[in-house]
Amino acid sequence: EVVAAAAVAKAEREEEATESRRDEGGAHNREALASGSEGDASHSGGSPAEASSSRDAADQESSRETSGERGCESRSAVSSATAGCSVQTPKYTVAEVDIGEDGERAQLVEVLLPGIDCMGLVDLDVGKRSVTLKVKDAYAMHLQLQHEVRIHDVVAKFKKKKCLLTISMPIIKL
Repeated sequence: EVVAAAAVAKAEREEEATESRRDEGGAHNREALASGSEGDASHSGGSPAEASSSRDAADQESSRETSGERGCESRSAVSSATAGCSVQTPKYTVAEVDIGEDGERAQLVEVLLPGIDCMGLVDLDVGKRSVTLKVKDAYAMHLQLQHEVRIHDVVAKFKKKKCLLTISMPIIKL
């Protein structure tokens, strides 16, 4: 959390510095246009009208960056622990284990969910032959199972300290 806060502060300082440089450049161009200075208009490569046009384009680009495109970059710096702007497939393992003395078996899926601290954030759906997991703005996965499972006997446990979700699904005997 401390690292994420430091990353946020750094990203904000960089954004402010970039905007400040843009504002200074834009103010200089506006002053040159207002005073009718020939030197600045010719320095921009054309007439005062062309300089005004390029200033408008720069203003549009600046507003576009502040309205959303750059926001994604800031969020990725803020929440690098949770995947930023893109949804990722979490790391997982699948195993088949014995769960009873009578030879009963289960499919065991372990899913690592860094940055997630409670099961309330996880949307888990287990079907007879599939597992679907979603965590808003962080993780998504769909897994096809090798065997049909008893969906009413599925047990899911979340270990908060390890950020590990364990799903045990008893296999239907054929």
